[in-house]
Amino acid sequence: SGSVLVEGNFTLQGNTSSHGVIAMGGTIAVQGNIAVGSRAMGSTTTLLVNGSGNQTYTATGGRWPRLTVDKPAGTTFTPLDAPNLNTYGFRLLSGDFTAPTGTFSLIEVQANVDIFTFTGGNYFHNDGTLRFAMATSVVNARTHSIVLSEPLIVSNLVFTGGNSSGHNTTYALSVSGSGAVQALGDFTMVNSGSGTLVLNGGEIEVQGDIAIGTGATGGTTQLKLAGRGDQYLSRTGGTAPVGSWTLAKESGQVVLDTAFPLSGASQDV
Repeated sequence: SGSVLVEGNFTLQGNTSSHGVIAMGGTIAVQGNIAVGSRAMGSTTTLLVNGSGNQTYTATGGRWPRLTVDKPAGTTFTPLDAPNLNTYGFRLLSGDFTAPTGTFSLIEVQANVDIFTFTGGNYFHNDGTLRFAMATSVVNARTHSIVLSEPLIVSNLVFTGGNSSGHNTTYALSVSGSGAVQALGDFTMVNSGSGTLVLNGGEIEVQGDIAIGTGATGGTTQLKLAGRGDQYLSRTGGTAPVGSWTLAKESGQVVLDTAFPLSGASQDV
């Protein structure tokens, strides 16, 4: 596939309220600043951020293509006007990336792809929420992977998604690599449509509360509760991941807000 080099700034935005713009295939390498606005519809193009100096991004609506940050060490890619950021996929290979203060959503519709990769550089959560969401209307199951060789520290973590056409589709999210996930705030696992959610592999350390809801159907991921204050567990439906659960608290209690069954056949607590 081909590539385009943008030595200056890049903007992706639809020109009317009824016409969107889609970037499909290839790579667009941008060395300046990036702005994505309403009616941008993302898709399969790789948007490569690789300028030699500091770069900013503006996200006022729409959805980004797959985003890759591969900048020289010590240079930054930071939000200028971006309360939320929605993208098809994300890779941080080198350089410093600062997430938005609101919600950073990964909304991939393709099957069997790496949706989030962190193998170098620095990821700054900016007190926002990292949200993994599958959005599809087809019947086929979807599997996405989080690939980490660096520790990923986030504020709040959400695993959601669903099928918009009523199909009982399974959405599996797999955590792999040597890096662990640490949520300084809350962790939520609940679907946003029909279908089921499965969380496999790796370990997630949570320092806030955990909420499990409709559509959650377990998975092998291990959970560690390590907050200094009280942590609340609640379940409004579904099944929590059935990997081992570890209490590693220096202070505070784990409080059951609701009945919270752990139902793995060989599950350790």
